[in-house]
Amino acid sequence: MFVVRVAKGFMSLLGFSVIFIVSMCDPRGFIVMLDKVVSFSLNTEVGLFVFIMLRESREDRFQHLAVPLPVGDCVFSLTWLLPCYFLFAVTYDVLQTLAEVAHYLPFYSHSQEAHGQNGSGSFTAANVSVPH
Repeated sequence: MFVVRVAKGFMSLLGFSVIFIVSMCDPRGFIVMLDKVVSFSLNTEVGLFVFIMLRESREDRFQHLAVPLPVGDCVFSLTWLLPCYFLFAVTYDVLQTLAEVAHYLPFYSHSQEAHGQNGSGSFTAANVSVPH
């Protein structure tokens, strides 16, 4: 029992240390990563668990419970829209993340560099004038 608690504490400390080191090395990247992970996990959880809870609430074992404001069958049939909506949100998160990762791959950046060169092979300067 004591060994399990120590192991859980060590794993928590190890996980916190990894997250802390990543956040100190690249704070912007950590915020982006945190945003992606939270968005993906919340969309997955809500889409899956709320749908399962709604479906389980209509099982026979819960029919003896009094519900103050029951949902009609017509409205309850719309619960199938929940997983569809959140599956779309999860798919969008995954595709957007893949597109952002692909932007940093070497074969993508070489094709972008070719557009920034002028006829002599040197890069063109950007016009960075600030309005007064």
